[in-house]
Amino acid sequence: MVAIAESDGEQILNPAPPSGGRMNAFTATSGVLAGAYVPDGGSVRFRPSPSRIEGSLSLQGLESITGRTTRGTLTATFIAQRISDDPEALVSSPIDPVFGSGEQPVPPPEAPGVRYTVRTITSFIDTAGHPEFTPTARARFAAAVFLINAKDGGSFRYDPPNSRTDIFPITGTVTGSGPVFALSGSRATGEGATAASAQIGGTIDVSGPVPVVRLTLRTETGVGSESGYDVDAPVASRASARCSRSRD
Repeated sequence: MVAIAESDGEQILNPAPPSGGRMNAFTATSGVLAGAYVPDGGSVRFRPSPSRIEGSLSLQGLESITGRTTRGTLTATFIAQRISDDPEALVSSPIDPVFGSGEQPVPPPEAPGVRYTVRTITSFIDTAGHPEFTPTARARFAAAVFLINAKDGGSFRYDPPNSRTDIFPITGTVTGSGPVFALSGSRATGEGATAASAQIGGTIDVSGPVPVVRLTLRTETGVGSESGYDVDAPVASRASARCSRSRD
């Protein structure tokens, strides 16, 4: 938790006492967390540009990772290169934190059903976010796998490739009596600036010879980036796709 200010183009973050016993923390080096529990002094200062952020920090408080209770001060300078603003994309930092065995993201549960892939996209409309990311978002959707148990009270899974692993794949619920079933699901992670979420909702229509999905996709992050798309696409089950190729 921080208080945010600006002075002559410089952004200033001053730590504020967290509520509920939570800790302010940040990654200082790969796999090493440095933080202050109920910090009462210091600041993080930086100047952003379109491609990078340069700044310095000096924080005072109780060193909390090793359990010491003595006061201390952490100082450092940093340079951060912009990697991507796309809230859906799978992005690896040059220095990725090393997670412990108990800190790995928990994957969503497996869902039963029929596996579908996209035959073709008949409509793809961006409703939020930067238009420059629309082609990559469309490509991810075109290569996604749907696992749908098309019955009232069933489940489904939306699994697009090359996407963030903390909010994808999404597992959700199926409702309705058919032949048009409603799909709804979401997944979220993190808090504050590290928060991210993804939602998907719409229908699968199995009334015709080729099932059709009509979906709305939306992602948001704690730093304000977002994306949104309305998509129509006929889909094919993996089994029917294999049979079609064998007849050829």
